[in-house]
Amino acid sequence: MNKNEIKINGGGIQKPIKNFKKTLLNDIIIYKIDKEYNGRILKNDT
Repeated sequence: MNKNEIKINGGGIQKPIKNFKKTLLNDIIIYKIDKEYNGRILKNDT
């Protein structure tokens, strides 16, 4: 029982961390794209 409980709890902890890493990566990629896109707009305006 204890071994199974540890496995279930461990899996429950790991899944949110994986999802958090994915969302963090997506946020960083979106930020980089936004920065490049905004930079291009500013260059075109001048």
